[in-house]
Amino acid sequence: MNRNLFSGSTRCFHGVNIHKVLLGEVSNTLKTISSFNPIGNTRFPEVASALAVPQSNANTIYVAKRNSPLNIRSAQLLKTIDNGATWQDITTNIYKDSYVTYLTVEDQNPERVWATLSNFVVGETVYSSENGGQSWKNISYNLPNLPANCIVYQASDFKVLYVAMDIGVFYLKDGSITWKPLMGNLPNVIVHELEINQATKKLFAATFWRGIWSIDLLNEDLVLSKEFYSMKINLFPNPNTGSFTLKSDFDNIEKIQVIDILGRTLLDQKLNPKDLFYEKEFKLLNKRKGLYFVNFISGNLSKTIKMVVD
Repeated sequence: MNRNLFSGSTRCFHGVNIHKVLLGEVSNTLKTISSFNPIGNTRFPEVASALAVPQSNANTIYVAKRNSPLNIRSAQLLKTIDNGATWQDITTNIYKDSYVTYLTVEDQNPERVWATLSNFVVGETVYSSENGGQSWKNISYNLPNLPANCIVYQASDFKVLYVAMDIGVFYLKDGSITWKPLMGNLPNVIVHELEINQATKKLFAATFWRGIWSIDLLNEDLVLSKEFYSMKINLFPNPNTGSFTLKSDFDNIEKIQVIDILGRTLLDQKLNPKDLFYEKEFKLLNKRKGLYFVNFISGNLSKTIKMVVD
């Protein structure tokens, strides 16, 4: 499928070669800015599968050419920074035998680019580059072993990536290594395309057979609350004799409290980030048998679980 992109006052099209037109031109004449090598004895290059142009610089373009098993031709990633005067091959072994479904580039930083792949290879679905494609980092992390179809980056307010998969949408905070599902009431179906509308602060998702859906863009408070209340907590042993160990996958619990059934606080301990990520042991001075409540606190968020001292 061919796509077109806006960048400032330019519209860019691709099929087998890249063409551009300046918006508002009287003639609206397409200018071809690439001359990729044709396939075999044909007159046409391989079809492009993805294209990315930063809004801040219409002269920088990334394009993915799909692989062609019939013509024994590997996929390619190409880049120009001079409006097509020269093209640089930035293909690596990551992409040669893969189908690149989507490319996106940070609008204010053309060196920062992401690519999604359509395959069923474990842990090989999303890659990022901080240096214009000279090197790539695998950021698939915990994504399901399914094709990734699209990726977009939310740079304002709260920096986060959204990726469209064959089973919905996932998001990744800048600096995090864990993708989280962003489902809401979205059907568990293939999502082909994502678009961000900054004016309305909405993320739009185009699905297979189930129409187009929208959701509010994530913000820091919303994500923190969502991750805090969905965190996994292990308290063991339970029951115990007043000594217990805590572990949680939420890495910013600021303190814990242990409260008895009369409302008295028996333990009030501040924590460092990730203290509970690797397990931490606690002891009660008052070891009376009974029911206790363990509070987990982060900012104005609080979550409570029960503990029995036997």
